[in-house]
Amino acid sequence: MSLVSVIIPTYNRRHFLERAVKSVLDQSYRDIECIVVDDGSTDGTRDFLRSMSDWPVHAVYRDRPLGLSSARNSGLAVASGEYVSFLDDDDRLYEDAITTLVETIRDLSDSCGMVYTARRDVWESGKTTRQQVLSGHVETYEATPNIGGPSCTLVRARVFEEIGDFDESFPAREDVDLWIRLLAQFSMVGIDQVLYERYHHEDQLSEDVSKMIEGQKRLLDKHGNSISNAALSTEYVLMAHAYALDGELGDARSALRAAVRTDPRNYAAYFLYCSLLFGTKSYQYGQAGRALGRRLFEIFRSRRG
Repeated sequence: MSLVSVIIPTYNRRHFLERAVKSVLDQSYRDIECIVVDDGSTDGTRDFLRSMSDWPVHAVYRDRPLGLSSARNSGLAVASGEYVSFLDDDDRLYEDAITTLVETIRDLSDSCGMVYTARRDVWESGKTTRQQVLSGHVETYEATPNIGGPSCTLVRARVFEEIGDFDESFPAREDVDLWIRLLAQFSMVGIDQVLYERYHHEDQLSEDVSKMIEGQKRLLDKHGNSISNAALSTEYVLMAHAYALDGELGDARSALRAAVRTDPRNYAAYFLYCSLLFGTKSYQYGQAGRALGRRLFEIFRSRRG
C-alpha cells in the first residue's frame, strides 16, 4: 500500500471537525496519515485536538489565522505520503473514497497528476443534490468539469514539487489557480462516483461574496492570458454571478459583456444578461431556470446513453 496524507485545514469549525476527521480514520484504505491544521481557531478546536491524543491525528497549530491556502501549505510541509488528499473541515468522506482514488490513479501513467470525484451536496434544510463529473481524462482547463474544490481529490505528491503549492495571495478561488497550473503540465481523471458529502451552511467561505470577487479578479489577472477564450468567458460569467449576489448589477453586466466579447458562443452569458436587465429577483429566477435546464439535459442524456 502507498501512504496517503489527508490534509484538513480548519478554522473555528469545532462543531464540524470531528465528523470530518472521523470520516478519514474510518476509511477502508488503512495506510493514511491524517493531518489537521488549526489556523488559529478561538472556539476550542485546539483543546479538542489535544483531547484526541489516542487518535492517529497529526495536529499542526498556528497562533493566528493566515488563510486557507496557507493552512493547506502548512499541511503539505509535513506530509510524507506518496499521494496527498484534501478534505475541508465541514465535508465528509465516504468509507471507500481513498481506496477508489488510489486504485484509480495507480492504473494511470505518471502524466496524470490528480484524480477527483463526484459529490453529494447537503444543505441545512435537509435538501440534497448530486454534483456530477464527466468520467475520464481531462487534458485542458476549459474541459475541466465540476471539480468541486480540493475535497476528495488525490494528487501525486511530486506534482507540488513541479508546480508549487497553493498561491497564498488568493482570498478565494485558490483551488482553480492550482488546477490551471496542474493542467499546464499534467492531466487529471474524473470519477463520476459520489465519494464525499459537502455541507452547505452560513459561515462558508464560498458565501463570502467579497472574497469570491477578489479571488476571481486575482484569477483573471494571473491566468487571463494563458487559458482559452471559452474558459476565460466562463470565468467572466462566474465574476458576474458574484457581483449579482453582491447587488452590484452594473459590474455584473460589465462582466457578462466581457464574457460575450471573449466568446460570442457563450449563450449562458446572453441569458443571464437579459435576466439582469430586470433586477436581482429576475436574475435569481434566471439562475433557477438555468439549473432546471441543466438537470433536464442530464436526464435526457442519461436516457439516451
